[in-house]
Amino acid sequence: MSISAWSPYELELPVRFGACDPAGIMYFPNYFDFFHAAMEDFFRDRIGARYHVLLSGDRITFPTVHLECDFRAPVRFGDQVRIAVTVERIGRSTVVLGYTGRRDEDGEVCVVAKATTVCTDLEAMKSVPLPETLRGAFERERDAAGAPEREG
Repeated sequence: MSISAWSPYELELPVRFGACDPAGIMYFPNYFDFFHAAMEDFFRDRIGARYHVLLSGDRITFPTVHLECDFRAPVRFGDQVRIAVTVERIGRSTVVLGYTGRRDEDGEVCVVAKATTVCTDLEAMKSVPLPETLRGAFERERDAAGAPEREG
C-alpha cells in the first residue's frame, strides 16, 4: 500500500435514540462502544484477523488498558458518526490505536481518543508478544500513515 493511497480505516455508525442522555446528546460512554466496533472491523478489514476468531480460536484478546479521550462537540440522535482508526504505536505486546470521530453531516471532529491495548493470552490472562502476522499488519498500517516507529 503506497503512502499516497493510504487513508485511515473508517466506520460510520448511527447515533440511536437509546445512546442519548436526557440532554439529548450521545451519552459519553457510548463512544467506547463505537471505538470497539470500529476496532473489530479494522481488525477484519485491515489487519486480516477476525476478532471473534482471535478470541475463540487463537485464545488471545486485546483489552484496553489505558484510554485518553477528548470530547469536542456533541452529537445527537439521528446523527451519523464516522470513526477513523489509526495505529499510533506498537510495542512488544501493545498496540496504541487512535480514534477520531467526525459528525458525518458537517465533518466536525466530535471525539479524539488513544487506546492502549495489550495482546493477552485468555487462558493465562497475561500479556504475550504480538503474533508476527498481526505485528506485520499493524506495522504496515502504522508505516503507511507515517506514525512513529516501534516503541519499547
